[in-house]
Amino acid sequence: MIQFPESDWKLFREKLPSWQEAYMERLCSEYAAMLTSDLTAGEKFWELTKRVDRDRKKTGVIAEMRRSQLVFNLVNPCGRRCDRDVRS
Repeated sequence: MIQFPESDWKLFREKLPSWQEAYMERLCSEYAAMLTSDLTAGEKFWELTKRVDRDRKKTGVIAEMRRSQLVFNLVNPCGRRCDRDVRS
């Protein structure tokens, strides 16, 4: 297992909430765009349900706060690599 300095762990714990908020803000914008689309009400409802169920499991929304997960949480915050979220 890779060992990280305590300062890196503290920095990660300090930054993670703002990264998660930025990611969830982006998700909310995507949901709003989908809800204002030309889909039927039923299609919107089921698409939103599917998206929220999928998105809520991603690291950008909920992260396992263990040192052993630090690299995964940094590289894969949204279920895929998304550098612009990690940089802010």
